[in-house]
Amino acid sequence: MPNENNLIPFSERSKSEAREIGRKGGKASGASRRRKKLFKQLMNSYLDSEEQNRDNWNELSRDGFSPEEITNKAVIVKRLCDAAKSGDVQAVKLVMAMIGEDIQHEELKLKQKELKRKIDSEKNSNDEALQKLDEVLEKMIGGAE
Repeated sequence: MPNENNLIPFSERSKSEAREIGRKGGKASGASRRRKKLFKQLMNSYLDSEEQNRDNWNELSRDGFSPEEITNKAVIVKRLCDAAKSGDVQAVKLVMAMIGEDIQHEELKLKQKELKRKIDSEKNSNDEALQKLDEVLEKMIGGAE
């Protein structure tokens, strides 16, 4: 924590001191914006560049991507979608957020499917319990919409 006795409010500083501090802050802000802009340009350049890994290239080609579309960005999207399809909840959330879908509703559907799988895998489950669970989950999904 800074020593409050060492802090001098701008109202007590001279105009030239305040101007100098503001000038330094403006320079630092500009440098920070330039670094962020350069990083974004480098990232976009990399993402838009052609995929170099032959295995990835062949996989995307088999999936119907044209050669111009097979970029690092396409590989990332493919891997993210694969993870979402395999049940990775974080990947599902990210995909849904990227396309602007309602994540809460989709989370409830995923939970419902997950619970159904667990119940089906247990030999001791009975039809009545499954039916009650479906009713509760349907009410939850209906309330979320």
